[in-house]
Amino acid sequence: TADPIRPDDAPLALTPPRTDWRGVWVWAHAEPKDRNAYVFFRRAFDAPAAGTLDIAITADSFYELRLDGRFIGHGPSRSHLQYYSFDIHRLPVTAGRHCLAIVGHHIGEINATVMTGRPGLLADVTLASGGKTLDLSTGPAWRCLPAEAWRRDLPCTMSHFGLWEDCDLRRWPVGWDLPSFADDAWKPPVVIGTPPCPPW
Repeated sequence: TADPIRPDDAPLALTPPRTDWRGVWVWAHAEPKDRNAYVFFRRAFDAPAAGTLDIAITADSFYELRLDGRFIGHGPSRSHLQYYSFDIHRLPVTAGRHCLAIVGHHIGEINATVMTGRPGLLADVTLASGGKTLDLSTGPAWRCLPAEAWRRDLPCTMSHFGLWEDCDLRRWPVGWDLPSFADDAWKPPVVIGTPPCPPW
């Protein structure tokens, strides 16, 4: 019998896809394939007054989001590449200098934890402050640095668990997620495409 909750001809997800993204998919390079790769991303900005950050964010395969050195969240939930999920965060900010910082991680190997897409990070970020709205979405104004603190040559533990994590925190850039960090030597990320774009 037909499933009364989700008929066979129902769409993959029950809500329409979001197509109004201002941010673009970015990564440290344009290569469509990589394995167990980590990248640091950051975007420093000034808030003229106390305000609010609205963030919609996703990554292939994972992200960890920080604001001024404080852990905010990680994701996204597992989903199909053709209907990729994202997370929403609303954060208060005070007047002054701030920094959004993200660690992106791409698995890039077939396993049961993620579908194999391509390395990428996407975020819509809006700052409402002092009666003004500032677009801080992912794009060339961000800075990034391929991370060397993680071992990349690790095998899958099992097909259902993907890769374990082996990270030497001594090789993290000290203060990389703080507003005062000097990122002049970091490069702008490479723009992969405007969503929706393959493979998402």
